[in-house]
Amino acid sequence: MRQPMEQAKRDEIKATLLTYAQSIVETDGFQQLSIRKLAKRAGYTEGSIYNYFENKQALVRALIARGFGELMEGVIVPVQEEVSIEQQLRGMFCRYALNSYQFHTYYMAVMLSEDPEIKRVTTIFDETPSKGLEYLIHMFNIGVTRGEFNQVDTTEVAQLVWASVFGLILKVIVEGTFDEDWMTGKVNRQLDLLLSYLRKDG
Repeated sequence: MRQPMEQAKRDEIKATLLTYAQSIVETDGFQQLSIRKLAKRAGYTEGSIYNYFENKQALVRALIARGFGELMEGVIVPVQEEVSIEQQLRGMFCRYALNSYQFHTYYMAVMLSEDPEIKRVTTIFDETPSKGLEYLIHMFNIGVTRGEFNQVDTTEVAQLVWASVFGLILKVIVEGTFDEDWMTGKVNRQLDLLLSYLRKDG
């Protein structure tokens, strides 16, 4: 068993390697990420990299986990009983949009990647929902149960809403037009349109 100080040093080096790996992804894309390129960028030997990541797949998984942790920070939160689901959805998507823009280079590299390992995490229309989509489906189900929303196919609705907001975020990033109030305003306006037919009083 590793001593605490030894483990802390190992974790520190691993985090540093992931930072270098992320810089490669941001400049060259996931397809160009390799153990060899990471070793060269970080100033390590290839052999030493394998002490921290078994192979490229393990490196990619660790990078995705850290990146999505940063992206989803404060986005997926416990459901509040005293707040309407629609209000909570608006807050969730506004936080998601702002986080996506903050990490926009990495966000683009991840969300537009065709790497099967990455698509397993980012997919919207796959039979097995990603963590974010699963949470959104859960929110819509609660909205239906509470009587806030009409009876609908919550999986399909979640997929379409997520895809629509993703398109908005992508366009904002590509065009480079960003202001926090402007962004949250656009997200809320989009949700007005998307959720209008779901509301019981809509």
